[in-house]
Amino acid sequence: MTDFRSIPTASEIARRSRGTPRIANRMLRRVRDFAQVVGDGVIDRDKGLSASIRIVNPQSMQASDFVKGGTATGEMLDFLTECVRYGISVCVAGATSSGKTTLMGWLLTTIPDKKRIYTIESGSRELALVREKEGKVSNSVIHTLTRDSENDRQRIDQIALLDMALRFNPDVIVVDPPRKGCEEPCLDTIVRMHPERVVYVSCDSATFARDLKYLCSHGYRLERVRPVDMFPQTVGVETVGLLTKLNKIDPAY
Repeated sequence: MTDFRSIPTASEIARRSRGTPRIANRMLRRVRDFAQVVGDGVIDRDKGLSASIRIVNPQSMQASDFVKGGTATGEMLDFLTECVRYGISVCVAGATSSGKTTLMGWLLTTIPDKKRIYTIESGSRELALVREKEGKVSNSVIHTLTRDSENDRQRIDQIALLDMALRFNPDVIVVDPPRKGCEEPCLDTIVRMHPERVVYVSCDSATFARDLKYLCSHGYRLERVRPVDMFPQTVGVETVGLLTKLNKIDPAY
């Protein structure tokens, strides 16, 4: 049986180490990470302490604010928005405190809720992109962070995160649902992943037509359909359809 009276308290540990870790100031709720250690013996002198302080504010800047402040013209902001809409790469660069994160944060708010946002940030998160409507999250956001480590297996760099992000956009998706067809959340996921082609294998013409209608109304075009008689001398016929992504803006933008 363990004698809990023999276990030293936090105060006793601090006294033995001749130092007391403490928070020196009351920080605001919007500060994500804060640490401060005061007193000798709390940490190894040869290692020191690394602390990160990041402030993440909900995005409140509007396009009119950038124009009014002279940061950009309306035409510039429209151009950046169209680049994001068409999937053109955009690089926002500048010195520290020049407003890069603020501008990028606003630009990402122009992405519709139905589109997925995948962020890769170094060390700590600076972008707050999750949106809520009526108390529920309305958009799809995946925040990822790099992590440095002396252990190669635990180190996560930007290349690894980029490789992970590219897996969210496959070139081809093949679906072979049962007779009831694909449920709408499944079809919505397919649309969000933006594959160039969708191969649909169906064993029921009614649900096949229903699901094709959904995909064709969300940026895809039916290229060809071919029946395949997998079960000779029966009424069952498989149908294979090929859909390709339209090269135009989704009307939902």
